[in-house]
Parts: sequence; C-alpha cells; structure tokens
Amino acid sequence: MGAVIYLKVNEEIKVLKEKARDLESKTKQITELLEDLKSEFEDLQDVILFNQRRESPFGEPAYQQKVMKPERKPHHEEPTNIPFSPVNINMDGCAEEGKILIAGWWDSENNFRWGGKNRKHPTMCFEVSPNKPYELEADLFIPKALTNRPLKVFANDVEIEEFAVDKEKKIKKTIKIPKNIAVDGELKVVFESDFWKPRDLDSKVKDKRILSLAFNRVELREG
Repeated sequence: MGAVIYLKVNEEIKVLKEKARDLESKTKQITELLEDLKSEFEDLQDVILFNQRRESPFGEPAYQQKVMKPERKPHHEEPTNIPFSPVNINMDGCAEEGKILIAGWWDSENNFRWGGKNRKHPTMCFEVSPNKPYELEADLFIPKALTNRPLKVFANDVEIEEFAVDKEKKIKKTIKIPKNIAVDGELKVVFESDFWKPRDLDSKVKDKRILSLAFNRVELREG
C-alpha cells in the first residue's frame, strides 16, 4: 500500500514539474513580448521627439502639423478657359495644399515638406489654362544621400529637366514647361529621385521614414 501511494505521489510530482516548466516557458515568452512592445513604444516616442526637435533644412525649427489627406481636383472633360492665376505653395500645411500635393508628401513641418512618403515621388497637380507655357520655381533642399545622383522633373509624364548637385545644399530651381504639355487644362509635375532613410546614414538617428527631396516653396506662373 505504501509503495502505491509513493508511486502516485511521484507521478503527481512529475506532472507538477512539467506544468511548472510549461508555465516558466510561457512566462518567458510573455516577458520577451512585453520587452519588444516596450522597445517599439520607446522607438515611437523617440521618433515623435525627433520630429518635434530637429532643425529644418531651411533654417527654421520644424514642428509636426496635423495630418492632411490630399484631395485631388476633379478632372475636367473639356479644357478650361478660366484665366490662370499664379500658384504659390509655402509647404505650411494649409488646406489648399491638399488639393495640389497629390502623392509622395510627408506632413508639413512648419515651413517645409519632405517627399518620398510610401516610396512615391513628390507629385503635384495644377489646374491651368491649356496650350500655354509655364514656369515652375522650387526652393529645394538636396540631402547628402542624393548628391551626384540624377534628379529628374516630369510634366504630364514628359521629362523636361534633369540635374544633379555635388554637395548637400539648398537650391532655387526654375523649370520651363513648354506650351504643348498642358493641352487639357491639367498639369502634373513629378520630381523623381532616389529614396533614402536617415537611419541608414546614422544608426543613432531614430527617423525611419523613407525620404527623397525637401521642398520649402513651389510657385507656378505663366512662362
């Protein structure tokens, strides 16, 4: 009888040990998961603080603005004959920008915007008078990651400009758009370049965004 009780006790002890090992394993997994979540939360906080405190490439403090969803103006079936008025975009996050900056733009950072969001080239679309020449002037910041690399500008899918810079700097670029480009009253302009990540250049930087060029101002006027 005593032997039977002893065997039962040993069996119960064995079962309890297995349950303890299983519980220890699950506890370890939960601990690791919590550590991962904590690390991701800290990274998110670092990104937010970095975006709030870093300096604008155009010389002024940068602050995150309210997220705006671009709204593209409806395409007209017939070319509009409304006289064209010059368009000036200050990249300050106003509602009008959302109708023109249609793809590839990060949120306004007080006085500028980065392109490259969703790995798309910064694209803008204007309503214009058809069959007229135009001139687009842009204040750009070319980061070190894009120096000595081709930077192209397309108007209605036609390449109209290609240039490169040999060092990181701010530039003012004036681009001539021939009158045969905007034949239907709509002008889509795309700045094409490589993409890059700040964190790839410096592991201490918390910014994980995909970027391209930075824009301080864009103006479209008749040429």
